[in-house]
Amino acid sequence: MSTHRSDGAPGSKICPLNRFFAKHGTAVSVDVDEMLTLDGEPVTRLYVVRSGMIRLCTNSEDGRRHVFAFVQAAGLVGFPSINRHHFTAEAVIPSRLQSVSQADLAEQLIGNVELLEAERGLLRKALRMREEHALRVASLPADQRLLSFLTDYAENAAPDMRREHGLVYLPMPRRDLADHLGLTLETVSRSFGILKRRGEI
Repeated sequence: MSTHRSDGAPGSKICPLNRFFAKHGTAVSVDVDEMLTLDGEPVTRLYVVRSGMIRLCTNSEDGRRHVFAFVQAAGLVGFPSINRHHFTAEAVIPSRLQSVSQADLAEQLIGNVELLEAERGLLRKALRMREEHALRVASLPADQRLLSFLTDYAENAAPDMRREHGLVYLPMPRRDLADHLGLTLETVSRSFGILKRRGEI
């Protein structure tokens, strides 16, 4: 199984984790909508996405689904320092991952400054993305909410999501976008139309 670079340049701080997963990981494949982890379950294994996309979601007390992140190639699903999953992870499209034991990775983090900093860097990035997402949902009108998401996605799309002529593959269905942006399915469709008419997408 091939290993993708994390978020760009060589020397990225995610690389030590990629190396660990490449050396010790077990290959895992999941199909569309197949569940990888369940919200509230104990964390026993951690995953790095090699290709495809995983959605991370939770359900509110009223039963509504909230998709709070989409994990692409080189992204980590789960953290060694968290003992219970705080999300359900499902495949958006057929995806390949590598899996390691949480206990094994947690043991390796002890005294390994490079690996520990890589894990902390990913956690900081995840928290920053959650904050930016919350601000987007709270402060922007529907069409700008969608445009902001699409712009960020295009800028940070993994290599396997990029196509020729600068095009980017958007694999998630509109229902996922609605549940991610706090909109209805109808509003997402209408917002796509508005952005297309304006020439913004």
